[in-house]
Amino acid sequence: DNENIVFCDDILDKVSRSFAAVIRQLPRGLCVDIMVFYLVLRALDTIEDDMDAFKGRENDKINHLNTFYKTALVTDGWNMQGVGKGDEKRLLE
Repeated sequence: DNENIVFCDDILDKVSRSFAAVIRQLPRGLCVDIMVFYLVLRALDTIEDDMDAFKGRENDKINHLNTFYKTALVTDGWNMQGVGKGDEKRLLE
């Protein structure tokens, strides 16, 4: 829906200015698909990079990464608290 596209467009600038510029040059339909795809990869990278959120629970981190497509991508209202910093954290929340 439009509210989600607006959020994605806004957060894209905050998590990657260089990719944002390139993505926005794509045709409208493709632009949205690639923007969402990039943000999914950015979210996965944020989970993978956070060494504190899963300290001592590395198997939980691996499980989140392995099941992301079955949970985060299909569950309305899904979020992950306490992972990442700044705008990358906001992306997951």
